[in-house]
Amino acid sequence: MSPGDRPLTMPTYTAVWRIERKLYKIHDLELPRPVAAVEAAVFVVFTVVFAALLTAVGVGFTQYTGCLFVVPPVVATWCVRRPVADGKTIPAYLAALARLAVEPRVLDGLVARHEPDRCHLAGRIRCAMADPPAVKNW
Repeated sequence: MSPGDRPLTMPTYTAVWRIERKLYKIHDLELPRPVAAVEAAVFVVFTVVFAALLTAVGVGFTQYTGCLFVVPPVVATWCVRRPVADGKTIPAYLAALARLAVEPRVLDGLVARHEPDRCHLAGRIRCAMADPPAVKNW
């Protein structure tokens, strides 16, 4: 193998075996439905960011404004987990778009990257019959 050649690699599809982890309870609190780990992470991140934004604007957490701190993160988490297109959620759809932008247009894992400009092909045709068969006109 010359220094410019690279070994051929076979693509694998590990997403087939991806397992979605779900939370069923937190300490002694049993949740009303199983919550995926991604869904819980989106809820926590969105709640922290939204609470910081509301606090920066001057909206404090009181009994009257509590729904402003809880309802938007719940709605955002629900929207993130719904399928958008091709049965994919928003994070999966954005990841597919990012992969599309980064990956090459043509997969070249099984062929050489640089092919020669010219290809020479030679061959012989041998006929085993001494006389070709006569063609009958009907």
